[in-house]
Amino acid sequence: MKRWFILLFLLLSFPAAAQQELEIIQLRNRTVDQIVPVLSPLVEPGGSVSGMNDQIIIRASRRNITQLREVLATLDTAPRNLVIRVSNDISQESEREGAALSGRIELGQGGNTRIRGRAYDTVSTGSQNTSQRIQVMEGGSGYIMVGRSVPLPFRQVVLGQNGAVVSESLIYRDIGSGLYVTPRLAGDRVTLEISPQFEQERGRQGGADVQRLSTMVSGKLGEWIELGGSNQDESVRERGYTSYANTRGRDSRSIWLKVEEIK
Repeated sequence: MKRWFILLFLLLSFPAAAQQELEIIQLRNRTVDQIVPVLSPLVEPGGSVSGMNDQIIIRASRRNITQLREVLATLDTAPRNLVIRVSNDISQESEREGAALSGRIELGQGGNTRIRGRAYDTVSTGSQNTSQRIQVMEGGSGYIMVGRSVPLPFRQVVLGQNGAVVSESLIYRDIGSGLYVTPRLAGDRVTLEISPQFEQERGRQGGADVQRLSTMVSGKLGEWIELGGSNQDESVRERGYTSYANTRGRDSRSIWLKVEEIK
């Protein structure tokens, strides 16, 4: 009885396996690493998709292969030229209000008293916008940096026939913050893999402290995408015998990205 079950299972399996075909497709514009992850979820149960040497290898039914070919035709296109714009907005506002008394008192006969008062309320606002742009290929990475070049002492000792020769000079290292951006497109939508990097000098010690993060955001081509921001509020109160003052400040910062296609 057990043999009959095994034989029946094999008979049912062979037709399904026989219906599968093997097809090799040569890629023209994209790489295997870009295509295989997109096609894999579309392969029917029991089928497979892999790749090597710029070729996609599909094992599936003829119907599924036709479906995968249609999807592949939309994926294996020439990479698009893109421009990434970064906007850094800074908004600052401060308000100071207070009052003060001043004057003098003369003692003695016929003394005079003079006291003056002054109240004030001042508001100041300011804004700053810095923007940068970089051109990249679809799937490629670009780096945008904001910072400065810092001089660092450099000493070199060269041993020769006449002894050691010491030369001293300055080299410059870029210190600041920046973004590694990798755009990936799907129709009119873009997914951005972003790796911010922050560097800070160590003073006289030389070198720098480096911090790196990684995140992903998505949006539409041609639209601004907010990457992040910060708000800082500050309040200071001052009190004296004849005066007082209140100071309030607000600092807002935000970073925006926009990806556009160059046609």
